[in-house]
Amino acid sequence: MMFHDACFLLQYMKSCSRKEKEEEEEGAAFMSPLQRFLLSNKACIDNDIMLLENQLPWLVIEALMPVAQVDVGAFIRNMKNSMGQKSLSSDNNFCFGPHILFFLVTRKIMWEVVPLGPPLGGVAAAISATELEEIGIKLEHSETASIGDMEVRRGIFSDELFLSPLNLDRTRASWLANMVAFQVCTALPGSGHDEATYICSYVAILAMLMRREEDVHKLRSEGFIHGELSDKQVLQFFNRLSQQVTPGRRYFEILIDIEHCKFNRWLQIMVRKFLSNNAKAIATVLSVIGVLVGILKALYSLKQH
Repeated sequence: MMFHDACFLLQYMKSCSRKEKEEEEEGAAFMSPLQRFLLSNKACIDNDIMLLENQLPWLVIEALMPVAQVDVGAFIRNMKNSMGQKSLSSDNNFCFGPHILFFLVTRKIMWEVVPLGPPLGGVAAAISATELEEIGIKLEHSETASIGDMEVRRGIFSDELFLSPLNLDRTRASWLANMVAFQVCTALPGSGHDEATYICSYVAILAMLMRREEDVHKLRSEGFIHGELSDKQVLQFFNRLSQQVTPGRRYFEILIDIEHCKFNRWLQIMVRKFLSNNAKAIATVLSVIGVLVGILKALYSLKQH
């Protein structure tokens, strides 16, 4: 059974990793029945091959690769690109592991992680995307496509939280859930390899930022969430997924950095909240003052004449 599954997977990988030029030259009219079948069922196949319980031992696939001549690197790269920012890199030197899901996890994280700091202290309370803006922290896109590239940068007048955008439809939501399941099953707390929980931390941070549909809409409008799922569906997905996730060290580091930003800008936050909560009253007072100033100017000009 594993042999047949491996043959099917290699054929599917070969079809998906074909270059666009070859596809244009062949055209839909010259596609074989098998290629037509794979293309018409791509969403279902993509979902099934990424389920944690469906993973084939890589040794079986590797034994058949010389016969199939498949560009595995291109296949993994295409899957990674479909979840977020496009990667221009054509590097095929990724670390081999037990199965195809492991490759997607390692390619998505890219293992470009921030060095671990000192032991963590107190942890800040969770904060939504809307509340983040209220305390003067602006959301920005990460400079790379790596999920592990998330950090808080402090500025002179405002601070910034950098996160990688996410392309989310039903298939890629399933991929993300299985990537989280893989990390939950393989990460060992306290082992020192905290980079192995970066996807869990990323999911936990996004779930923290999404308390209401308004928060999801804000993230979508700023380009952090893409895809066909509605705001309500995205919110429900992350709420369910976050309940199964044990956040990694990076999640708590981000929370502590946010707490430091709040502590250092407490006066600025108080002024901003006061202005926000009393905006209508302030506008009314200013309009009354404007009217009074106009009346006084008119009386003063009449007195001079």
